[in-house]
Amino acid sequence: MRRLFATALAVVMLGGSALAMPPPHYWRYHGHRWARFNEPYAPPPGWVRHDWRRGERLPPGYLAPEYVIADWRAHHLHRPPRGYHWVRVGADLVLAGVATGLIAEVIHDAFE
Repeated sequence: MRRLFATALAVVMLGGSALAMPPPHYWRYHGHRWARFNEPYAPPPGWVRHDWRRGERLPPGYLAPEYVIADWRAHHLHRPPRGYHWVRVGADLVLAGVATGLIAEVIHDAFE
C-alpha cells in the first residue's frame, strides 16, 4: 500500500510540473524577460523582409488592426506612449505612430 501511494504521489508531482510549462519553442528571451509568442501571422500583400530601424515609417498595410498588438501586457511590453501602438511586422515587434507609422522602437526577432 505504501509503495502504491508513493508511486502515485511521484507521478502526480512529476507530471504536474511537466504540464505547467508550455513547449520551449513558444518562449523567447528579450534581454531581461521571457515572453510567449505563438500567434498565427500572415503579412500584408506586397510584404518584403526589411531590417526595420528607428525613424523609418511603416507601410500603411501594417497599420491595419490585425497587426496591432492590443494586449501589450500579455507580451510583456511597456505601455505605448499616446499616439503610438505596438505592431507585429514579420518576426519583429515595432512601436509605431498610429497616424504616421513613424517607428520609435524595434524588438527584432520577437516571433521566431
